[in-house]
Amino acid sequence: MSYQLNPEVKWSKVLGDHSLLDKRTGQYFTFNHTGAMIFTSLLSSKTDYEEMERTAKALQITIDKLENSFVSFRDQLIEQEIFMPISSNRGAQE
Repeated sequence: MSYQLNPEVKWSKVLGDHSLLDKRTGQYFTFNHTGAMIFTSLLSSKTDYEEMERTAKALQITIDKLENSFVSFRDQLIEQEIFMPISSNRGAQE
């Protein structure tokens, strides 16, 4: 599944630090290195497995070690409506 950033959430990257400002609530979030890698991977990948694989490779760990943190973080972003899932019908057409 692909994701997009909610238009009411502003993302910035300054000197390697990633932060979000949710204009709906005024909440401000920052990410550690792992969170930033997962966040950017979720925005650029087409499948959850592809996202986990790319992030695990970049962090030099196995997917098994990453999976719980990855899924928990992703689910949190979706639950707080920071990320919005984008369904794709391309697979059904191919």
